[in-house]
Amino acid sequence: MKIHFSPGPAHNCLQCGASCYHSAIGPISDAEIERVEASSIREAMPHLPEPFWYEVSDANSDRRYRFFKTERAHCVFLTEDGRCGIHRHIGLSAKPLVCRTFPFVLTQTPTGLYAQNTIECRVAREALTRSHEEAAEEIAGIWSDGPPAHYVIGDTVHLTLERSVSYGEYEVLEDELMAIIAQRELDYEERLRRIASRVAAAGAIDGEPLDDEAYRAVIRGFSLALATLARRCAGLDKEPLFSSRWLQLSEAAHSMVNWINIPRLVLEPEAVELLERHLENLLYGKMLIAKSVLADGVALARCQQFIVKGLAAYRAAQGYRHRVSGRDLNDAVLIVEFVGRTTPMVEFWNEHIETIRLLFLDAKPRRDSR
Repeated sequence: MKIHFSPGPAHNCLQCGASCYHSAIGPISDAEIERVEASSIREAMPHLPEPFWYEVSDANSDRRYRFFKTERAHCVFLTEDGRCGIHRHIGLSAKPLVCRTFPFVLTQTPTGLYAQNTIECRVAREALTRSHEEAAEEIAGIWSDGPPAHYVIGDTVHLTLERSVSYGEYEVLEDELMAIIAQRELDYEERLRRIASRVAAAGAIDGEPLDDEAYRAVIRGFSLALATLARRCAGLDKEPLFSSRWLQLSEAAHSMVNWINIPRLVLEPEAVELLERHLENLLYGKMLIAKSVLADGVALARCQQFIVKGLAAYRAAQGYRHRVSGRDLNDAVLIVEFVGRTTPMVEFWNEHIETIRLLFLDAKPRRDSR
């Protein structure tokens, strides 16, 4: 099967262990957990908790997801020297798919396997160093053990809940969206707005671009709601380090409210470049349609950018430079994806989904929306 890569150099994992310091190591399949449990790893790592995984149920379906537990904000299998205990004591083949294929997320489509660079890696800038040929050889080796795709896309793609197109028709639309990203002479936010407007048109979403006054009003309401949610999640989280990150997000959300009333925050060129790469990877790697309908995928991608910029505004208010790091992207992805599977976040999205679409898809709420 042909392997497709996003534009630009491929990611080369430095095996630094930095991304193992994350509160969402997974999802891990039942078979992968059983393989580790059946091994002798507890003899080598007697400190492992029982069980070493936890389960999250999707509030909107009967699906469940399992993740490795964390200890002091890092994976329980991470050793003191920053190496993977599963790899060391059982072998590479015993590692979960999400770890073996890192830093790529793989999506199987009718036209081949698409490999998305994980730009939210903590050292993404330093790691974009190898050729696609080298990366393809590694992925092909994993593929030989059996189809390892994280996601599978069939012949139909949902633009909205009401409208679907063939995969071939979607590819034509995707080419248009990639062309918009490539218009580097345009401001990054303007490109995001044009992408959202094009998707809204393709999905027959009723609406028109917001004027400045309406835009500010929606941002203010969304930011205050996000700040409230962040504080709630900080109280739910048992790990002090991660709780502090949620509290920082709460402060960042308040900064977003203030940001709309001050001159527009200008990010450094390297920060914009990182965001551009992230969006290219989400689109070309099929992530915007693998996890949800395209319209919602674009809305969440735009929401991630909004949160990242809020974090930058927060740091600017603290006297730091306006930088965006892989950690910021990591936090933004965590907010709108991983925590989105838990009840507090699902309630939040259900309550504010029309506001999110209004802001991020430049469309008015549909009369028949639920």
